[in-house]
Amino acid sequence: MIFRTSQNIFKDFGEYFDQNWMDKDTVTYPPSPKWSGQKQIEFEDVDIWEVIVESGRGKVYASWCPYAEFFMLLIPFKNGWGTESIEYYWSEKELVKRLKDLKVPYTMNQVWID
Repeated sequence: MIFRTSQNIFKDFGEYFDQNWMDKDTVTYPPSPKWSGQKQIEFEDVDIWEVIVESGRGKVYASWCPYAEFFMLLIPFKNGWGTESIEYYWSEKELVKRLKDLKVPYTMNQVWID
């Protein structure tokens, strides 16, 4: 799994990584507390995104920290990624429909957080 902050996605194109993850013999992920806000989650509320797909047809990110059913879809314009369109989805069903319309290849994993 790959994780990115909003800055990684839009500015420095890096990935979220913690050196301490290498101290253990098990796979370690960034913290993922459930969204507990009083309002519907928005872009500004997300600290870490999980990369679902990054292809030439579209890029999809899911809210990881906090964990919520909230997705960001970046769609390139015909002239490339310089000025992409950004769409947000609060339902996996709506997102999957849009990805099929755009012919964006994707895989969705099931993640259960206790």
